[in-house]
Amino acid sequence: MNEKLPRKFELPRDMAADVEYATLDDEEKQAILKRAREKVEEERKQKLSDQLMEAALRYERRRYLPHEQLVDILIDLPGHAPRLLIDGVEYSHSFTYRVSVNQARSMWELMQRCWNHEHEIGGANRNFYRRPHNLSIGPQHTNVPANRLLGL
Repeated sequence: MNEKLPRKFELPRDMAADVEYATLDDEEKQAILKRAREKVEEERKQKLSDQLMEAALRYERRRYLPHEQLVDILIDLPGHAPRLLIDGVEYSHSFTYRVSVNQARSMWELMQRCWNHEHEIGGANRNFYRRPHNLSIGPQHTNVPANRLLGL
């Protein structure tokens, strides 16, 4: 923050009501405000530095742990399931996410269970393709496309 200090000392309203600063002259008050701003700026830089260090440590640790490697996963769900919800985090259908290998395995299992459920309850037009058609194919059906044999 490269704000210039006001020429005349002006204390923020919330501080002015709490404490009386009559014993300090304007120069001392300006110096105190300047030190306060510098300290806040230093604290913010330290906080950002700590966050960057944490991210760098996580990255370096992942390099040596196979189950912590990050992979991209595409969420592919059947029609009855619009999303996966894991630990309060929503993963929407047809989006790609970057997650750890362990989390990806869990998501693959959930997607497979959704598809298994879809197959168990009989998805769209499933019975048509599964019922026996009792077709007999003979020499007269040579070069006839399958969709004509099935009556499609």
